[in-house]
Amino acid sequence: MGLYKLGDSEIYINNLITSIKEPDQQAAEAATKRWLDLCKPLFALGELENMVIRLAGIQRKARPVVKHRAISIFASDNGVVNQGVTQVGHEVTASVTYNFTRGITTVNAMARQAGADIYPVDVGIDQPGKIPGVIDRRIRNGTGDIANGQAMSRDEAYRAMQAGAEMAEWLAAQSYDLLGSGEMGIGNTTTSSAMLAAFLDIDAVEVTGRGAGLSDDKLKTKQQIIRQAIAVNKPDRDDPVDVLHKLGGLDLAALTGYFIGAAASGTAVLIDGFITAVAALTAIRLAPAVRGYLFPSHLSAEPGARLALEEIGLPAWFTCGMRVGEGTGCCVGFDLFGQALAAYDNIATWAEAGIGAYVPQEDK
Repeated sequence: MGLYKLGDSEIYINNLITSIKEPDQQAAEAATKRWLDLCKPLFALGELENMVIRLAGIQRKARPVVKHRAISIFASDNGVVNQGVTQVGHEVTASVTYNFTRGITTVNAMARQAGADIYPVDVGIDQPGKIPGVIDRRIRNGTGDIANGQAMSRDEAYRAMQAGAEMAEWLAAQSYDLLGSGEMGIGNTTTSSAMLAAFLDIDAVEVTGRGAGLSDDKLKTKQQIIRQAIAVNKPDRDDPVDVLHKLGGLDLAALTGYFIGAAASGTAVLIDGFITAVAALTAIRLAPAVRGYLFPSHLSAEPGARLALEEIGLPAWFTCGMRVGEGTGCCVGFDLFGQALAAYDNIATWAEAGIGAYVPQEDK
C-alpha cells in the first residue's frame, strides 16, 4: 500500500485549521467588567452573561453586535437506511429539503420568528436531479451502507468538509455575524450514534435513541447495526477523519467543515442538537481552537446529546425535549442571544442609576 497523498480538499481544510485564532481575551475581560458595572445582582443573568463575554472575545471587541443571523442546513442521504433503522425511506430527505425552499417546515417558521435566513445545501441527496432553490454541493448520491463497509472515501469526506467550510466563509463575507447549524438526512441519528460510540469507545446502547419515534424492536435493530458497523469498519478513534468517512454521513462531514470554516472566519456558530454536536466534536478533535467559537443551543432528547456536549465541554442553554433537528434549536438560541445583548447594551450602570455597586466578595 502506497503512502496516502493529500488531496486539494484536505490541504484546504488543513490550511483553515492552522489559520484559526484564539478569541481575544482582553475583549472578553472588558465585557466581564461591563457586566459588573451594570445595575443588577452580580452574575444574575448566568449563562446569558457568559455568551456575551465569549462573543466579545470572538468579535474582538467589548461591545459585540448581532445584526444578521443565518442557518446552513446540510442535506444528504445515508445507505444505512436500507437496514431498517428508520420509519421512513430516504426519499423523505429530498422532499423536506425542497420544503425548506417553500418556507413551510418547522425551521422556516422558527427562523422567521428569530429573524434568521436559511440556506439549504445539498451535499449528498440520493436522487438523480438537483433540487430547485437548494445550493448544489453534492459530493455523491448518498453514502454507502455502514453496516457493510465505509460510508464514503476519505477524500469524499474532505470534499464535503470543504463544502461546509466554504459555506461558513461565504456567510461571514456576507456580514452574517451569528451562524446556526442544521441538517436533514434520514438515518443520520444512526450515523451520528455510530461515530460517537466510536469516539468514546462505548456500546451503542449508551448513545442510541429512537430518532423519529422507533419502536422497541426497531431501536434494538438500530443498536445492533451500529455495533456491526463499528466491527466491520474498525475506525481509528484517534483519527477523526477515519471515524467520519467510515461511519458518518456527508451532512456530518459538511457540518464538521462548517464549524472549522466559521472559526477560521472569526464568526460565532451555534450547535443545534445531537447530530450537529457530533460534527462539532469531530471539528474540535481536528482543531481544538474551534471550541472557542461554538455555542451549544439546547440539550436534545437523543441520549447521545448529553455525552457529546460533555465531551465538547460546553453547557447547553436550555432543555425542552426537542429532537426536530434542521437548526430549530439554533432559532431559539438566536432569541436568547438577542435577550442577552439587549440586557448588556441597555441596563443602566450603577452610576447612572444612582445606586452603590455590588462588589464581588472573596472568602478570607
